[in-house]
Amino acid sequence: MTKSGQILDVEIRGKDFVYNGKKARLVTVRNLHDRKRAEQEKIAAITMAENVRLRDEFISIASHEFKTPISTLQLQMYMIRQNLKQITPETDFAEFMKAPLKMFERQIVSMQELVESMLDVSRISTGVFTLNTTEFDVTEVVRAVVSAPVDPFDSKQISPIDIELPVPIIISGDKHRLEQIFVNLITNAHKYGNGNPVSIHLAEVGINVVFTITDYGIGIAEEALSRIFNRFERAVSARNISGFGLGLYIVNQIVDAHGGEISVISQPGKGSTFTVRIPKLRVVTSVS
Repeated sequence: MTKSGQILDVEIRGKDFVYNGKKARLVTVRNLHDRKRAEQEKIAAITMAENVRLRDEFISIASHEFKTPISTLQLQMYMIRQNLKQITPETDFAEFMKAPLKMFERQIVSMQELVESMLDVSRISTGVFTLNTTEFDVTEVVRAVVSAPVDPFDSKQISPIDIELPVPIIISGDKHRLEQIFVNLITNAHKYGNGNPVSIHLAEVGINVVFTITDYGIGIAEEALSRIFNRFERAVSARNISGFGLGLYIVNQIVDAHGGEISVISQPGKGSTFTVRIPKLRVVTSVS
């Protein structure tokens, strides 16, 4: 402590020696304040550099993902303008616009999903990611997600689904967010399943609800398993499958906010199994 009352971090070292035939000890005191400040500044610089890298990576991915639906819309508009020149009084205009409108709707939904993913990441990063908890039958939520039509443009092949659902299971949680988990995992199973069957199993195990989904597709490399739940991380090349690399990150955050856990077992060329365990009564946790 200094005379002014400031507490400093110091390093004290002692060394025994003989002086004029007598034992003595040399004690040195080193002020660590400057060294600690330098270390903190180094850590801050590394953190800032990593944040800049993540920001630039995010901008690059976002630009690529938004470019795809925008380019599709531009191409569709060009085709409509060209085809309008061929319209005759006998042309069924409603039928003429049916396919383009469906394409417009699909691309707009795609952009909405991209924006919502970005907003979710922002909510998580700023600590305002909250859950709207109600009691509901999770079995019906899974059944509704499985029954929803799959957009063939989102997956190279649509996989047949073998589903095993029990009697109703009432849980306390955010229905919309849990639905988001199921939609993401089922969509991924279609994307990466190569058209092979997908197995879905929902069960009540003790105090938990356990959702398991297995595909028999391309699988995930072992070195990628530890990072697929991180932001902007993807198990396959961006050239093969589109996406921000945010889906599983957001899924993991939602599961964590419900006091649950998610795990994955996978083998390249043989497929993947994702398992989600969520308490039937929600345990309040912070999302960071």
